[in-house]
Amino acid sequence: MRTAIRGTLRWLSAEEGGRQQPFAGLRYATVARFPGHATAWSVVAEFTSIPVAGEPMTVSFRFLSPDAPVELLQPGSRFELIEGERVVAVGEVLFNDETGSIHLNNQRFPE
Repeated sequence: MRTAIRGTLRWLSAEEGGRQQPFAGLRYATVARFPGHATAWSVVAEFTSIPVAGEPMTVSFRFLSPDAPVELLQPGSRFELIEGERVVAVGEVLFNDETGSIHLNNQRFPE
């Protein structure tokens, strides 16, 4: 079974090095990179509204591979969505609490 989680996501603007045209769908498959891990993993993200560059949003996502390391999806884990070598979005895994609080990290990972 593939674990689906909730997270926050902020698409980078073109000025920040993100996409020239915003993503315009409700489902997006790409690669996620996690700090401290050499391997990037394919993910599928699902949105409840059309993403807008620079605006944080809640997203549901999961690894595409059933063999992916689900321990990377712990609450508070940060990630980057990448297209080729370009970072297009940054986010954080949400805590699974009943308060619904969202913790978003808008910074890129240290090089």
